[in-house]
Parts: sequence; C-alpha cells; structure tokens
Amino acid sequence: MLLHSLKMIWAERKSNGWILLELIVIFTILWFCSGFMYEKGKQFFEPIGFDIHHTYLLRFGIGKNVNIEDYSQDYDYPQDGLTIIEKLKQYPAIESACLSNSASAPYLSSYRGRTVSKDSAYYQYAYRQVSPEYFDVFKIKFQSGGPFGANEILSKNQVVASPEADNTFFKEDITSLKEIINWELEPGYNPTTQEEYDQAPKVKVVWKVTGVTDKIKRNEDEPYRRILFFPMKRNDFDPRQENDACFCIRVKPQADKNFIATFRKEMSEQLKIGPFELTSIAPLSESRTSYLKDTTEKIETMGVVILFLLVNVFLGIVGTFRFRANARRGEIGLRCALGSSKKKIRQLLLDETFLILLVASIPATILALNIQWLGILPKLGVSILEDKNPGEMMMFFSDHAILNKSMFLLNLIIYLITFVTMLIIIWLGTWYPAKKASEIQPAEALHYE
Repeated sequence: MLLHSLKMIWAERKSNGWILLELIVIFTILWFCSGFMYEKGKQFFEPIGFDIHHTYLLRFGIGKNVNIEDYSQDYDYPQDGLTIIEKLKQYPAIESACLSNSASAPYLSSYRGRTVSKDSAYYQYAYRQVSPEYFDVFKIKFQSGGPFGANEILSKNQVVASPEADNTFFKEDITSLKEIINWELEPGYNPTTQEEYDQAPKVKVVWKVTGVTDKIKRNEDEPYRRILFFPMKRNDFDPRQENDACFCIRVKPQADKNFIATFRKEMSEQLKIGPFELTSIAPLSESRTSYLKDTTEKIETMGVVILFLLVNVFLGIVGTFRFRANARRGEIGLRCALGSSKKKIRQLLLDETFLILLVASIPATILALNIQWLGILPKLGVSILEDKNPGEMMMFFSDHAILNKSMFLLNLIIYLITFVTMLIIIWLGTWYPAKKASEIQPAEALHYE
C-alpha cells in the first residue's frame, strides 16, 4: 500500500511540490519550537534538589530611629545576628531557621563561582556559604554523610559537595569524594593578573567533605552544576550586610496560614536586636515567580507560536487535501467501482499524507541541523549547551563520543516530537476530506469524470 502511495505521489509530483515546500518550512520552524519546549519541559520536570514550600526570606536592617554612629567601634554586631537566629528558632510556628549569603538562598539573582584544580585540570563550582541548618530549611537530601558542624573552629575547612547531572564532581563518582585539595594564596598576596597569581606563593589546604547531597539546580531553568557548601563564619552573621545576609525559615505546615501578619504582630518588637529590626519578610515562592518570569513568558510566547503554526497547518491541509480529493473524484469513483472499500480509500489518502510528510522531513531535518551547527539554535534557547560556558563545554565534552551521542539523542528526540506532532495535525486535517471522498458514489464520481 505504501509503495503504491509513493508511486501516486511521484505521478502527481507537480501538484505535490507546493505541499512539500510548505511542510519543509513548517517542519523546520516547528523543529526549533519543539526543541525549545522539550528542553524547558525537561528542565522544569527534573527534581530541583530542594523544597521551598512553607519557606520565607527575612531581611534585617538598621532601625528607622537608630543612629549607627552611637554604637562603639568594637560593638559585637555578629552576636546580634546569632541572637536573631536563636529567636527565630524559638518561635513555635517555625520548624527551622538558617542564615546564608545572597548567592546561596534560592531564586535570588546573586551568584558566586570559583574554581578548584585537580590533576592539572580546573573545575568550576558554585560557591555557597550557609549555616548547617540550611539543609533542614530546604529539605536537601544527602547521598552520604551530613552537614558540617555548627562550631566554627571544628568546621574549618569542611565542605558539603553536590554533583553534576551524572553524579560526578571531578568526573568521578561523587560518593567516593572524601576530601578536596586546594591551593590558596599565602596571606598578604593580592595578585591582579593571572601571571601574578601563578607566581604567587601558595599553601596546600585540605577540605574535608562531610557529606554529599543529591543533585541540586540553581533553579528550574538551569542544569545541575557542581556545588560546594562552606560553613558560615561568625563574622558573616553581621546583619549590617543587609543585601547579603539572608535569614531563611521553614514554617510548620499547619501554621502557614496568615503567617506573615501573625509573625509581624508577635515578633516585630522581639526582633529589634541592638540597632537592627525586621525590614521585610516574603515567601520564597514569590521570589521564584519573579525569578522565572522571563522564562515563563518565553514558554508562553513559544506556545502561542506553536499553536499558530499548527492551526495554519491544519487549515492548509484541510483545504489542500479537500481540493485534491475533489480533483480525484473520477479516480476514487473508479476504485470504488472496482471493489475498494471506503476504509481502503481513506487509508490510501492518509498513507499519501504520511509519505509526503516523511519525504518533507528529510530536507527539513538537514536544514534544521545545518542551522543548529551554525550556532543559531543556542541563541534561540533550544540547546542544552546554552547553559555551559565554552570552558565547561570543552571539559565536559572532551570525549567526542559523549558529545556525539548526546547531540544525536537530543536531535532524534526533537525529530520524533516534531514528526509526530505534524503527523497528528496532518491526519486530523486529512481525515475529513478523506472521509468525504470515500463516501462518493461510483456512478456520481464517474459522471463528473
């Protein structure tokens, strides 16, 4: 049947040429749209590694009627931060409380990255500084070990590690990671160029890995990256660093109703510690909505584009194939007269549309792949590779077999999504003309012929 349909398409190649051209253009555009939606959908449905339900971000600043100059130079501001944390923990509705820098709290735009070397290779990691309770507040699960201790002296040079997507850190299984060797500058050296840094004297520092967490993403729109969590030092608890000191709390689910109003009413005065007072409190879900606003708008826009394309394809197919069916009334009537059933007539027309799409998908795929390799695809936000800088890509894909396999699988998935989507729309558009054509009476069709 398919071979016969292919012969029929070739016999009517002049009239089918415009349909092929239309499908090639639509298939190519839909390829990019499908790739974008697949990537974003895949990223959004992956486990993010932490939980922000019932969590809030608190900021503290200098009180309105406070003159900070009235406080002596040796005033212990970090102690005020520690006192705030303790008061938060003692509040009955709060399950856990922690302090972190702004680069560590979820869904804030701040980011800090550093590098560490091993076997002459440099590895970038996200630098996060948190108190031990951070892992309880955001319900971060551990593959092995646990968080560092709360004692600053005992927890010195301790870290918690989080792996990349393939559960590795130094391209090795992260569960075997026990310590990290780092070379730090000797005190007093502040190089301004790479050459000065290379020549500056360094000391060997061993970071003990106390625990390994599950994979963690910065947000739904980004891939898993290697992360190192470092313990907060006492001086980091200084609330004067209002934009960098993030007090985060997890509220008990049963108490998370009108929590902000109740908390402000009961705790605003109690949280006036030294020169500081509570300046803001907001659920982290609001930060998430704001942080992902651009991405969600892109997804919505792409959804509208896809819907517009599919509607146009559907209407075009309905009109085109209804015209073709009417033009072939004599042929269809003759087939009916020779014993072809209505089902076979419908199947013949549907097979032709399938083959036309299959033929059109070949040049469309070649065109899309060439556009992709010219670097246009990542700029449109379609490729996984858009989230890696060139240095990371070179390290991650140093094995060309990994790159080829990854890209082949990605393109195969995008092709199948695009082809199946187009096929469904085309068959829906062809079904009605095929049904009407199959209902033509042989005598009537031959009369028109």
